[in-house]
Amino acid sequence: IKPGFMKHNGGVLFRAISETEYEFKSIISENHLNAAGITHGGYLSALIDAGAGTSAHRAASGAPCVTISLDLKFIGASRAGDEITGFTKILKKTNTLIFLFCELKCGDKTITSASGVWKILKIKPSKLGPGGWNISFLWWIKSYPQQLYLFEIFLNFRSNKQNENRRRFKIRLFWCFV
Repeated sequence: IKPGFMKHNGGVLFRAISETEYEFKSIISENHLNAAGITHGGYLSALIDAGAGTSAHRAASGAPCVTISLDLKFIGASRAGDEITGFTKILKKTNTLIFLFCELKCGDKTITSASGVWKILKIKPSKLGPGGWNISFLWWIKSYPQQLYLFEIFLNFRSNKQNENRRRFKIRLFWCFV
């Protein structure tokens, strides 16, 4: 178990099944329960975000990925001692985005399902140099029930060794079926 946020939540075991399918699991402890004695929805959300995020990272050939959107449905319940297994399916991968579906199961019972979008980061710190910065604005535009548009404005500024200022401005529109 690697250090980080999920290690403090009890850890997550992860494995690849194929290039587009991944599995992860965790054991529910007393710390994960709400006042009703069932697993807290916040923990299930964090577990899906970590497991699906790792799946996106692996599907992006190791590039860092961040969550843009995560839509969760809490369907069933689990309790302390239960082993929760997550299954992630990569639905679509573009140069900058990963669309996926994930569900958590306790035995045969689905307890949470989610669909989400992850942004593949193109981090190249050496190209920014001292004083460089990036700003990216994202807007979702939903048109028809099965179509989704993502509108991105990306601004980049950097200073190179000769103190020349360079600016880059991009506007991109992504369209997909969901």
